[in-house]
Amino acid sequence: MKQFAIKTLLFSAGLIVIYYMIYTGASEYLNSAFNNENSVFVWGDSEAYQGIDLNELSSTLGKKVLSSAHHGGGIYDFLLFTQQVPENAEVLVGISKLVQVRRKEKDYNRSGFSLWSMRKLYQYNYSISEIFTIANKNLKPQRNILESIGLYAYADTMKTHLPLSHFESYYEEIPSFLEDKQQLYLEGM
Repeated sequence: MKQFAIKTLLFSAGLIVIYYMIYTGASEYLNSAFNNENSVFVWGDSEAYQGIDLNELSSTLGKKVLSSAHHGGGIYDFLLFTQQVPENAEVLVGISKLVQVRRKEKDYNRSGFSLWSMRKLYQYNYSISEIFTIANKNLKPQRNILESIGLYAYADTMKTHLPLSHFESYYEEIPSFLEDKQQLYLEGM
């Protein structure tokens, strides 16, 4: 029985190592644009995702512009982004007021798997349950770097899917996690 338990543990550990190697390789392949030190990198939430014209910015700067902005981009996505960007790269970061006060569970949190980022979240009062939820969202590697994004269509009036009162409600009370999120953003920078 003891030998069966040992073999089962070794087999499980082997599967985890193989999964991690495949995950890391696939993630590196999908996000190989991060290796380009001559690019400008953009991070943010929906304001940066559909508010920055990557092609226009690229032609103005004369450099390739790559974006890791997502609708609902949050602190976990930002921490992972800071790990992936080359050391001396030019970076544009859009930290909106809403991204700071938005409830943790509403953040995108699908930028990839990073033990370092998860450890940082734990150090700044994210619960094990919240971190486990983030880990579950990142079981499958996916592209995190985009070379082009569809901008919001021009409109002379604002159209929202939710009433403005929904967004105003975020500012009615200072959330308990605000200071933790702000400290994490500073650490990432």
